[in-house]
Amino acid sequence: MAYQREYQYDIFEAVFQYPLHPRHELILLGNRIDWDNIQDRLSTYYSSMGRQAKDIRLMVGLHILKHRFNLSDEKVVKGLHENVYWMSFCGVSLKPRYRINERGEKQFIPCEFLEASSMTKFRKGIGPEGMRIVEEVIRERLISEDKICPRTQLIDTTCMEKNIAYPTGLLDKGRRILIKTISNIKNYGVKVPSHLRSFKRVSKGIIIEINKWGKGRKENIESGAKRLITYAHHIVRQVPKIIHTTEHKIKRYIRKGRDKEKMALERLKHKLNEQTKLVERVIHQTIERFKGNHIAHKILSLHEPEVVCIRKGKRKRPHEYGSKVLISIDRHGYIVDHKEYASNPCDSNLLEAACQGWENSVGSPAKEIGADRAFHRNQDVKTPHVSKGKRVSIHTKGKGPHTQANTSWFKRLQRLRAKIEPVISHLKNEHRMDRSRYKGFEGDQINVSLAVIAWNTKKWNKTMVSMT
Repeated sequence: MAYQREYQYDIFEAVFQYPLHPRHELILLGNRIDWDNIQDRLSTYYSSMGRQAKDIRLMVGLHILKHRFNLSDEKVVKGLHENVYWMSFCGVSLKPRYRINERGEKQFIPCEFLEASSMTKFRKGIGPEGMRIVEEVIRERLISEDKICPRTQLIDTTCMEKNIAYPTGLLDKGRRILIKTISNIKNYGVKVPSHLRSFKRVSKGIIIEINKWGKGRKENIESGAKRLITYAHHIVRQVPKIIHTTEHKIKRYIRKGRDKEKMALERLKHKLNEQTKLVERVIHQTIERFKGNHIAHKILSLHEPEVVCIRKGKRKRPHEYGSKVLISIDRHGYIVDHKEYASNPCDSNLLEAACQGWENSVGSPAKEIGADRAFHRNQDVKTPHVSKGKRVSIHTKGKGPHTQANTSWFKRLQRLRAKIEPVISHLKNEHRMDRSRYKGFEGDQINVSLAVIAWNTKKWNKTMVSMT
């Protein structure tokens, strides 16, 4: 989509903003954010040709408001049409628009700024790198105003769950998605084997039987799972024939010049290939599980296959399914750096990456580092970025105390380290980091970046209001 900035002064905006309270938190925040820098750096993600895109400030402002007030795309777009302060924060032009109807009369056009789907397209367009740019611009402004203290770094990790169901019944779900994709291919005139069965009725009965009689009885679960494996195998074996027939249909569309149908069939063919690979992995891991063998990288969700199981040892929720997030804050509670992992690495292996990310974000290494005992590293491991810190307050693993555990600076950093726990709680309960609803691992990165932006701007806003 094309993007072009508007420099013309609008008299209606000046008249309309006059009644707004000048010390409102969103008015103050909108005046302090460097929107010009954000627009200049994000404009590289847009094309010089095509339909005119929505204003970058409007899209970025809506995402900040969305995660600031924990809203969905639909609700934040609806709130934009109703809240004047949101309009001012997003830089919406308030100039009334008119058109000439068939009778030659001037008719008012109601304002419809955008639809909720535009926010999804914006996230896909700029990706995690674009969100990092917005986060970086705000962080640079906080550093220039001495809000962030680059001296002290506090580190911790957490799990951000994915918006998936509990990983049970994957065999039946795999059978259903394969049948659905094959049915979509069939709608384009592709012939499927006549002996292909969907097993819809019998599979439903097996699922009910497992749920009813399988509690505490492994033999009943295994018996039902073996039948589901047989049904899934039956469909998987027919996929190569269907793909071969689909390729012939695609060639026929090419000869006839029907590009739209050709592209649709190619997408369905690729989708069927990917789904078949996932279902084959689910079948394999189910067979190995009943044999008692360990599978390293299990499929826990068919629509989010990169999700991993993270065992945190909590009594309420011992297992969490999502991605791991490494967070670094300063002594004032501002989040300076973060990194996401589509795996479950050991915390002790992440200390060097956290210190390196801090130095890249702030421009200088931290003089003081505080973390829990999970980050304790072996003395034999070389950590050049950690060694730059003069004071590292991390308890040793085991029963033995740290050699400097009784010093004042060590105790002070451990007390400061506890400050990161409520920050993570606020991110999850107020800024949508409790569950990632965006697609894929890139969606996880975008979700964390937006939650961090919402948290930092909220803290920044409080200092603005208190100073006015």
